[in-house]
Amino acid sequence: MDGTLFQPIQEERNGTIARSLWTVIASKISSEALERQRTLHQTWSNGGFHSATEWTQKTLNMHAEEGITQDIFEEALATAEYRNGVKETFQQLNDAGVTTAIITGGFKEQAEQAQRELDIDHIISACEYYWADDGSLEGWNTIPTGTRQKETFARIFAEEHNTSLKHCSFVGDGKNDVWIADQVGTSIAYDAVPELKEASDYIFSTDNGHTFDDILPIIIPQTIN
Repeated sequence: MDGTLFQPIQEERNGTIARSLWTVIASKISSEALERQRTLHQTWSNGGFHSATEWTQKTLNMHAEEGITQDIFEEALATAEYRNGVKETFQQLNDAGVTTAIITGGFKEQAEQAQRELDIDHIISACEYYWADDGSLEGWNTIPTGTRQKETFARIFAEEHNTSLKHCSFVGDGKNDVWIADQVGTSIAYDAVPELKEASDYIFSTDNGHTFDDILPIIIPQTIN
């Protein structure tokens, strides 16, 4: 969701691109939290966690230890902006009666925002924070939405709508999207990591001048100009 529907966010300190809300949250907590976030992400990239859920739990624990508050979280959430063409894409998908879903390793709050604003039918997200009345952190909930779990949830949605994954399309950007890309009928990599590009049927990149609505002719062929 983060790197697909929402714009990557430029970090000020070193000019690198933050692909997700996780990095933005850490940067707004403290410089120490940002360094710990980078270490956790590198450990995940190197296969140091047995699952995406373990990485999520470790990161949420780090946020708690570094003093995250509701104000910090909401300030980070407010920085997210949709990619060019996202709103137009979902408008046309909705007009065409296409059932849509978000299955994300990100935050429920951000997925709910996208659901409300883009009129998305279903959302499943990896985690949700619980806040006390004074804005301090009370706790959190996590749901496994890693590599194979994305397929599981997608299959549940497909069956609910009396169809199969082979009649579904998927758009993603991360390594944890490779498995589901192999299971659906049409897979689209958007500004994606090399592993997902290799597994996908179609590849789009903003470096090549693409905007998100360029995927529409694949999902709804009659939109071809």
